[in-house]
Amino acid sequence: MNKESIELLIVKHPDLKASREKLEAMKPGAYCVHRSWGMGVIRDYDERTQRLIIDFEEGNMRNHAMDPVFCVDKLDVLKPDNILVRQRKEPEMIEEMIKKNPTDLVVEILSHCPDNCASQTELEHQLSRVLGERRFKKWWLATKRLLVRDPRVAVPSRKTDPFILRDEPVKAEDEVMDEFFETKNPHKKVAHAARLLALSVKHEDIKDALPDILKELTQSLKETKVLTEGERLYGVWVRNDLARFIHEDPEQIEPRSADLLRDSPSLSALAENIPGSHYRRYLNLIERTFPDDWVKRHFDLLKNSNGKFTTECVNYLLEKELDRQIAESFERWLNEQNLKGPVLLWIIRNRKSRKYGELMAGILNSRLLAAIFYAIDY
Repeated sequence: MNKESIELLIVKHPDLKASREKLEAMKPGAYCVHRSWGMGVIRDYDERTQRLIIDFEEGNMRNHAMDPVFCVDKLDVLKPDNILVRQRKEPEMIEEMIKKNPTDLVVEILSHCPDNCASQTELEHQLSRVLGERRFKKWWLATKRLLVRDPRVAVPSRKTDPFILRDEPVKAEDEVMDEFFETKNPHKKVAHAARLLALSVKHEDIKDALPDILKELTQSLKETKVLTEGERLYGVWVRNDLARFIHEDPEQIEPRSADLLRDSPSLSALAENIPGSHYRRYLNLIERTFPDDWVKRHFDLLKNSNGKFTTECVNYLLEKELDRQIAESFERWLNEQNLKGPVLLWIIRNRKSRKYGELMAGILNSRLLAAIFYAIDY
């Protein structure tokens, strides 16, 4: 559309005066997006009928005539540097970004967003258009992991926060440290401390800050009222690892892990909020904290265990050469009719296992089948 055409439209429809800039963008060669018909390119403007002629990619809609007045509200005219436009004009370059430099594609999109930031929904909407729905999900899952380590992009910790292209790149380790000291959330405090400890092996500046990190984490664990027993114990383990790394004695710092066990009303409930990677550490801590009756406590844990923790309990007891006691316990619990569902499921799954099969040999009978039916009914 030329200036004369736009002026004629505004005279005819005065309310279009505020949309002059958008009308000026509706010129031949400009790419646009219709909310129902998708991507298109403006081919011409018919002066006689006062209609835009647009080719849409979807539905074979070629030479489609549209009233510019209608288009003001229904059509988004894209700038030449928009990623969707570049994909049409430079397909090989964009495809190379998608395959080899996925974070560059995100940076490119953010660099053309207002204030260099976009919500997760906005960013995903653009990326899904570039990649297509079938390809997008798996690609985006992998790219988000790479973005966390990209110093150019601030990745939000919550879905409601935006992705931001930074004015100056920030190292991932500096960002984690800043977040550790800024957050008041004890869950995040523990997670960031664990990550900083891992990063400190390669980054000397983090190693220098570890005494302050230890002090801050210790205070947070003392004061918190929101962590469960298991989450607090995991936090204490992270703190203890930090202390040992800088050659401090964790047994001199409160709260102590053994004290948390002694104060716990239920070791089984405590185990429910411990990461699976720390199950063995938990079982070892129980043995050291209760040297006189740790075996009984371990069998109580096994009886009330679930999933991966069941396997960890069995493995730990096998290493202590308590296989006969495990088999006897399974048989006793079956006879007493208190073999619980999760342990039953573990027995069913492992009944033919080379490692565990012998433990169940004495209970593969009709009583076990009755217990299975009861558990299903329950």
